[in-house]
Amino acid sequence: MQIEPKEELSFDDFSSQFIYPIKDFLTLATNIPNSLTSVCLYSSRALKEIPIQAIFQTEFRENIGKNQEHLFSLEDIKSNFSLVMQKWFNVVNELGMGSLCNLFFSVFSVLYSKEMYAEHKFLNLVQAAELYHRLKKNNQVLSNNEHTDRLNSILNSIPEDHKKWLKQKLEFSNEPTLKERLADLLDSTKEVIIPLIDDPKNWIAKIKNTRNYYTHYNQSLKKKAAKGEELFWLTQELSFVLQTCLLIELGCSPERSAELVQKNKYRQRVKENSQ
Repeated sequence: MQIEPKEELSFDDFSSQFIYPIKDFLTLATNIPNSLTSVCLYSSRALKEIPIQAIFQTEFRENIGKNQEHLFSLEDIKSNFSLVMQKWFNVVNELGMGSLCNLFFSVFSVLYSKEMYAEHKFLNLVQAAELYHRLKKNNQVLSNNEHTDRLNSILNSIPEDHKKWLKQKLEFSNEPTLKERLADLLDSTKEVIIPLIDDPKNWIAKIKNTRNYYTHYNQSLKKKAAKGEELFWLTQELSFVLQTCLLIELGCSPERSAELVQKNKYRQRVKENSQ
């Protein structure tokens, strides 16, 4: 792959705009953590075209995840490779999805280590799902005018001493709840996810209760939260939701996204567990 920036960039800017997004793209495609080992750079200021070698510390063992099934291969995107990569860079750059990528791909980064507890992997994915929905879907329940009218109606009905406190509590009350966000994402990825789960409403409730329990450790939710093997499979299912969302961002139709995900043998093991 050859990259020619439209303007002169520092190495840090080049890394954030191209190197790390490429690494995340490879992780999405292969379903395993990836490390770049070296990049060859050329300076526009040099009198001669002398390559500058940038060396990276390898973060993972070479044999890690060799048996893991890829989500898609170069063959799947070869006919429009440049367009796919441009869309990926746009996703990372224009939508400000660097934080989303950090949350989502951090799960892959520690998939073969003991550095992240299962609960933290799950919470990272839930946060990534919330962030993706915030960036890509409707982030308002009511229009601004309707919400303002509702707030004024509520605030005008309570004593003056309580208005400031209640106004702070209602600051984000016009945003969708986690339950509503998950339902929206489930609808967008139903071709992939619905075959994996028995009851969408129970699946959403399980994620919500599990997130709330491991975030606040409310003992009333302890029995409702997923643990052990159930938490593991719930995490995998949520990962498929985000993978499908990212495939759609790359220009895949929901049907094509389902085709790519469904041929993955690891997804078949998730499906067998859900039955």
